[in-house]
Amino acid sequence: MYFKDLTPYKYFESEIEMKNVAWLEKGHLFKTGEVPSEFKDKLWKYMRYPVRVCRGFQRCPFCSLGKNEIPTTTYNGQTRRVGYYELRVWGNDDTVYAVTSLIFHYMESHRYKPPKEFIEAVMNSDDPDNDDYYNRVLSLEKGYDFWLETDRTMVDGSEADKRSAGPFPDTLNSAKVLFYTPKGNYGDVIFNDGTKSHISYMAICRSD
Repeated sequence: MYFKDLTPYKYFESEIEMKNVAWLEKGHLFKTGEVPSEFKDKLWKYMRYPVRVCRGFQRCPFCSLGKNEIPTTTYNGQTRRVGYYELRVWGNDDTVYAVTSLIFHYMESHRYKPPKEFIEAVMNSDDPDNDDYYNRVLSLEKGYDFWLETDRTMVDGSEADKRSAGPFPDTLNSAKVLFYTPKGNYGDVIFNDGTKSHISYMAICRSD
């Protein structure tokens, strides 16, 4: 999915005007170069607040991943799942930027350099780790905070270890796995004997 940087956001309907950032695709040139570490430190905090969370996910068009492998990006020793949500950055002039969550992967792996206007907006913005920013994002999500109340895009150490042992199964009970969710809190199953099992993933499968 390609949209030129700083063009009007049109991917989803929105009640506010926004500018595109980091919607890259093969066959379209993009600017490369170094970006300030202070900018990356601050932008990484925005990754904590996903919006427009989708059931499917977008892979990096420049890398090869398995079809069921959710992209991740790592910065300063932390790893997050990406590719299935967007970010929102408010500049001090009230300009709003709609950013793909793959932006860190593009910067770290493909030397993508966001527009100067966006870099300055992030650098000059208020710290996103505050109630004001949380409430702004919450208002975009119509008050639904499933993805916001806890840090659901972060890959914890135990899951990273599990990933290193192998990808998500291709089949479940002989049914082909078509898609699976990021690890999260999807409730519990209570069995007839009263025992409880936590649901960490949900999958869409196809059986013959």
